[in-house]
Amino acid sequence: DTNKVNSPFLLHSDGPMDLSIEEVRWEPKTASATPDCSGFGATVDVIDESVHHVFNNGLATGYEFANWQNTSSQIVPNPDGSGDNVWSATLAQGTNIEIKKSGLPANLSAYNTATGRLAFDIRVASLTGTGADILVKVGKGWPNLSDLFLFSDVLDSQPELNTWIPVSIPAQTLLASDNALNPGAYANIQDVVDMLVLESYNAAGDSNAEIYVRNVRWMKDGSVTPPAETLSYDGYNLMWTD
Repeated sequence: DTNKVNSPFLLHSDGPMDLSIEEVRWEPKTASATPDCSGFGATVDVIDESVHHVFNNGLATGYEFANWQNTSSQIVPNPDGSGDNVWSATLAQGTNIEIKKSGLPANLSAYNTATGRLAFDIRVASLTGTGADILVKVGKGWPNLSDLFLFSDVLDSQPELNTWIPVSIPAQTLLASDNALNPGAYANIQDVVDMLVLESYNAAGDSNAEIYVRNVRWMKDGSVTPPAETLSYDGYNLMWTD
């Protein structure tokens, strides 16, 4: 009833959002008979940053931890004593941990290029099981996932324990690889909720790993890889930043 309005302006959101509004007003006799509301009702969040951080010394705004048959992920001090915080978890065979997007799914088409990358650093504290490996997945719920085996497909070998290893996965290579556990299913880069899923797996069924992860990010240009460790000399410090 326009004669009895007690909320002249009201916004509702189904999830977290950053919003700036100015010049809210009512203007008489200016509306079209058929208003254009095509700009409202977005169903995805288009992400288009050069570097989009998902985890960097903690979860980025708009993201949350999730898991499958695993204990909750933890944010802990870096085990190398450098003072930053990292993502920590223990993975048993077939269990996984993930960072997922809150609110609207993400459209990551901007990273689906020849230089686009999913990048992170991983430190494996323990690894047991013949041919033990970790599946790296992205997508939107089972079975709509694309994945690669971290050790056999990406790094070409199991890593040295207790050493930070930089990982840079070409987005196009990852998206072209179907779900290893449900062949024929793929992620849709325009509709992503599971920004990074890590699952322990091997054919024998006894893959177990204790891991730490940091600097999870999507990059438009992943051709430059940061050094695995910071170098220092008397009177100088060489630091990496992206």
